[in-house]
Amino acid sequence: MFLPVSQEPQKEKKLERVKTPYYLVFPDQGIRKEIYYGLRWLDENKICSLHLIKENSTILLFGHNHTDVFHFLYEVEIGDLFFLEHGGKQEKYQVITKKIISVSQKNYLEIDMEHEIRMFTCTRNPYTRLMVRAVKTI
Repeated sequence: MFLPVSQEPQKEKKLERVKTPYYLVFPDQGIRKEIYYGLRWLDENKICSLHLIKENSTILLFGHNHTDVFHFLYEVEIGDLFFLEHGGKQEKYQVITKKIISVSQKNYLEIDMEHEIRMFTCTRNPYTRLMVRAVKTI
C-alpha cells in the first residue's frame, strides 16, 4: 500500500563517523579506542565526544565502564601518559586528576581550559561519575 510522503515509514539513519577519526591511546594498558562524535554513540558502547574535537581546546569524553569502552579508567593513575591520535599525529597527555564527582557538578563540563582532556564514566552509584583529567605535555 502506498502511503503519503509524511506517513511513509522512515528508514533508520546510519550513524556516521568523522572522516579522519581520533583515537585515545594508552600504550601501557594496550588500549587504542576510536572517539565518536555525539552522545548517541553511548548506546552503541563507544567513547564519545560532546563536540567536534578542535586543536588546543578542552575535550570532554564519555563512555560506559563496560570492558570494551572505559573500563580501563579505573586502572589509570595520576602521572600516567597517553596519546590523542589523529591523522597520523600523536599529542601526549598526562593524567593530573582522578576522582569521583557528583552528577550535579556541572562545572566539570565547562570548556574552559586549553590542551585538556576530561574523561567520564559510570560508577556503581547512579549519582556519581569517575572523572579522569589530563593536560597536554610538550
